[in-house]
Amino acid sequence: MDDFSSLDRHIDRFENMIKNGTSHYFDTDEFDDLIHHYITEDDLKKADIVLQHARSQHPTCDKFELREAQLLFFNNKLDKAFQIFNRLEKLTPHESEIYFFKGQILSRRRETQRAIDHFK
Repeated sequence: MDDFSSLDRHIDRFENMIKNGTSHYFDTDEFDDLIHHYITEDDLKKADIVLQHARSQHPTCDKFELREAQLLFFNNKLDKAFQIFNRLEKLTPHESEIYFFKGQILSRRRETQRAIDHFK
């Protein structure tokens, strides 16, 4: 089975779970894929719902902090997103998405040189 059909299955399962008010287990990668899917589809509300379920099922998993920061960014909560990205940068300094989003935030704040430094 290819990844695309696997993602479709997870989407259907998650949406049925929400619709029916039931609970199903998803592993951290499945949750991450779902959050990424809804962000890509610009359905931030649904991405946030997935994030809340992910945190409920996997409360000790740090993986979802990056997605939380991205959601904050897309919801224009830049200060809070920047704080999380700063913390994540210390934990995972090789994660390129952190620098991309920090650069975007600095650009929006009109801190051009600092933004450019994050894009390097």
